[in-house]
Amino acid sequence: MSTNSSPNNLTETDSPPGDLPGTCRSKMLACIRNVGPAVAAALLIIVTLAAADAAEPREETGFGSNPGNLRMFSYVPAGTPPAAPLIVVLHGCKQRAATFARDAGWLELADSSKFALLLPEQKGLPSFFYDLYVFPWAVAWFGANNQNACFNWFDFDARLTKLEAARKK
Repeated sequence: MSTNSSPNNLTETDSPPGDLPGTCRSKMLACIRNVGPAVAAALLIIVTLAAADAAEPREETGFGSNPGNLRMFSYVPAGTPPAAPLIVVLHGCKQRAATFARDAGWLELADSSKFALLLPEQKGLPSFFYDLYVFPWAVAWFGANNQNACFNWFDFDARLTKLEAARKK
């Protein structure tokens, strides 16, 4: 048996019970035991700092009769003056309002420029239904306005499409 002890009281030739003597596994486990608390503390600090800096939009529920059956989120950075501008940000198809605002940089811009954001959200089906044909009654049954969460800028009328095609001939 070797006399060179490691900090966890295992020698170079000793190994934990059930381990083969001198394997990499025993050395790795000893290293993890020594470094684990420091890594855990560092991760906790990083996660805490990131969470403190990552404010998210707040869902608003009492904003009127809501004939469009939309969801609405607002974002007002700390320190925004009462007369600050209000920017309305519309997401695209297959997107969610809060995710789009964060990923497109609107939240960061609002934080740095001190303006408020209004983020309406069209209700769509769950993403696994995107790009599949779903009967309109099924879309409504799910409580969605549009299958792919697109804003409905106009009503599609197949008769007008046929008239346009005939006119171009």
